[in-house]
Amino acid sequence: MPFLESLRRWISPTSQLIYEFDKKIALHISGTILDVGRGKGTPKNFDHVSMYVGLDYPKTLKETLTFDSVVDVYGDAQQLSFRDSSFDTVLLRQVLEHLPRPWQAIEEFSRVLKPGGRLLITTPLLYKMHSIPHDYYRYTPYALKFLIESNGLTVEKIETGGYFFAVLSQLISGYLYSEVMGLDSSIDVLNIKKKLYLIPFLMPILIFVVVVCKIFERIHPVKVYSLAVFAIACKPQIEKVHRYPAMS
Repeated sequence: MPFLESLRRWISPTSQLIYEFDKKIALHISGTILDVGRGKGTPKNFDHVSMYVGLDYPKTLKETLTFDSVVDVYGDAQQLSFRDSSFDTVLLRQVLEHLPRPWQAIEEFSRVLKPGGRLLITTPLLYKMHSIPHDYYRYTPYALKFLIESNGLTVEKIETGGYFFAVLSQLISGYLYSEVMGLDSSIDVLNIKKKLYLIPFLMPILIFVVVVCKIFERIHPVKVYSLAVFAIACKPQIEKVHRYPAMS
């Protein structure tokens, strides 16, 4: 349903924020790319890379499989099968929160990156539980920076996005759009039809909330609240010997 997807992007501050983060990611990718947790087709604006490899975990992919899913390699991000220094760029978009042992995953990304290669991460902060039961963590920018640097990588940039009024809009509009009206793309068509009568009553409220929150977000962004975090890290030419403390 293309219309519902377009509507969802306008309504959802998180969807819009991920779209903006993806545009920034496109500016930093090069060479050979490992896209971790990529259940759908190759992203747009990636045509200039020399090689693209999409990796996903078989169990979670099976549970969220869609007709346009494209995966090149099945595997565990916490124990990659690739050789050392195989990739120029590793992408991790909205995936880190789903890894039960993220310190092992970051260590693996550091291992398979070439010296000078980049790790690009986006991850939610103030966001609902999703892909249940495979939703384990939320990361502040400080936690993410610590996790990255503890595995021998250098953080070049880390930023947050979607502040207080975006968070408020996400909570209210997400609840109305998905839970009440049943317009989430993951919900079956029969369920949507059962709730069609609610749309004329609730859609004006939904639009009002979204517009008002967008205005206040521009006027007064309260940055201690954030929907998501974006980080760029680089593998030094001479690898640092500094690892995350051992955890069982």
